[in-house]
Amino acid sequence: MKEDVKNRIEWIDTAKGLGLIFVILGHLHTPYISTWVYLFHMPLFFFLSGVTFSGEKYTFKQFIVKRLKTLVIPYFTLGIFIWLFYVIVNTVISPDVGEYGTNMEMLFSLLIQEHFWTIWFLAALFITEIVYYIIDLVSKKRAWLSTLLSVVLCIIGLARYRFGLGGLPWNIDVALVAQFFFHTGLLFKKYKNVHNIIFCTQKIKFFLTVTGLFVINVVAGVLCMKLSGESLDMSIGMYGNELLTMISAFAGILLIVALSNKIHNKFINYIGRNTMIIFAWHSRIVIVLFQYIFAGVGIFQNDSMAERFLYTAVMFVLILLILVPVTELIKKTKIHALFGV
Repeated sequence: MKEDVKNRIEWIDTAKGLGLIFVILGHLHTPYISTWVYLFHMPLFFFLSGVTFSGEKYTFKQFIVKRLKTLVIPYFTLGIFIWLFYVIVNTVISPDVGEYGTNMEMLFSLLIQEHFWTIWFLAALFITEIVYYIIDLVSKKRAWLSTLLSVVLCIIGLARYRFGLGGLPWNIDVALVAQFFFHTGLLFKKYKNVHNIIFCTQKIKFFLTVTGLFVINVVAGVLCMKLSGESLDMSIGMYGNELLTMISAFAGILLIVALSNKIHNKFINYIGRNTMIIFAWHSRIVIVLFQYIFAGVGIFQNDSMAERFLYTAVMFVLILLILVPVTELIKKTKIHALFGV
């Protein structure tokens, strides 16, 4: 029994680590890879959050307090540092109005959070977990009812996108869809027969499983983009062709889950256990900072394929060289919980 728990934790850390690597590659606009990872990388994180969900241990008040401590407080702590960075950028580069508006406009956007900066995910996950706690409470452990409620809310979220209704404060619109990925993660944890298929030990069956999942993921994703002209991007509440998006996303999720059970890598596991700061600051601080530096010294300004791959490799290393030590330093302070580490 202990070994099962250990393996479960290990594959989850690996999946989170792979997911964060994909997030970074997506934000670096890595040729081909960035298009692929957007088909499933954020649904993967909501799915994994569902796998680790244990809301039944707490009263509603206890649950809210816990999630405020682990998601909302880090949201504001990490967000304030991003805001301060852009205050400096606006002062030095764009004294009037920066990329995200004036300093006060950015602060307001941080407070209401509608698809804003990389930390949109923390706000969406907070709302998602509250929504799912209520679903779990109402359904009273009846799997069919929780599934029905989850599907209905997901359809409402997708309908909002279809009718162009736009975002809602704290990404409530995203949470309506995200809770379905969250729900399937919880179901994955409960039903061991699904584990036997995805965590197959026979090499040939495993190869056929991951190959099939990859083909479904890519084909459905390409068809989605061809038919709708859009792909999945949960950060802005975009879903393209909803049916094909869901098929592609779930195939991608299960592909990464299957691979994560086979991969035993200390570096990837470390990344998976320490996602918060790297996730929050790699794009809106480190990448932006070096874009200004590279522009100033005149490197990585061409758009050739070779240079884009080189840029990805250099930036990936720089992100880790900066944010891994920052993470370790913050973990040693008394206020590390404020940063979610």
